[in-house]
Amino acid sequence: MKTNYLVLMGFGLFFCNSIYSQGIVYELKQFYQNADMDCYIAKIQKNVNDYFVLDNKIWGRDKHGIPPQKIELHKEEIVPMLTIQFINTDSFNLNDDIYNYIAIDSSIVFTLACIDKKMNVTAFAHFFEWASGYYEIDKDPSIKNSHERMKFKHIIKNINKQKPEMILYSNVLCGFHDDNGFMFVKNGKIYVYRVIKKDIYELNDYIRRFFSLERIRKLNYTYIPIIYQLDQSLRRTGHTPEDEKMICP
Repeated sequence: MKTNYLVLMGFGLFFCNSIYSQGIVYELKQFYQNADMDCYIAKIQKNVNDYFVLDNKIWGRDKHGIPPQKIELHKEEIVPMLTIQFINTDSFNLNDDIYNYIAIDSSIVFTLACIDKKMNVTAFAHFFEWASGYYEIDKDPSIKNSHERMKFKHIIKNINKQKPEMILYSNVLCGFHDDNGFMFVKNGKIYVYRVIKKDIYELNDYIRRFFSLERIRKLNYTYIPIIYQLDQSLRRTGHTPEDEKMICP
């Protein structure tokens, strides 16, 4: 398998509010270390290819005999990013520690950055962009500035310069005009890497500096991956149905 595991470390699933920040970071690292990545990659490949089939049907391409796109992740160079969410933030106060509201997103668990030989990101697999299953940077018409496109492609390379212990991702931290859901762990703390500005903020500092209290309290709602959507696209975090959880043994 041509899998490039960047900083292999691992974790448990849910963390209660009584645990201190460093304890939560330790649990995340333990989960990452112990994760069966072959199992997760197999599940991710199925989910992404199921997404391609659904997307093909939604857009009516199947009626014209157009086959759905398909990926084979064992042929890709990938960097796994542990995907986290925030639970019970509707009770958050500005003097609280946001680490105590962190849980692993059990319906996604890992988002994968697909990279080339120069460590440039070509695509993100497994529900990177809200509810869609696969995102290719060069196919995004909303990125009109080539300089910004390159910053996006260099995100893993630039985070790697910080010598992280592991990389995290959460799309609820992204805004309408940024992709600031990328984080990394170092020395017992979580840092947010801002893609366009190329600067770094510790997670608590980041949300207090750039988020209103109202927005922080809404972090406990997330988009449901499109392959699981029925009559709603959002749900409260921590309420993933058992049949949608993809935790490997």
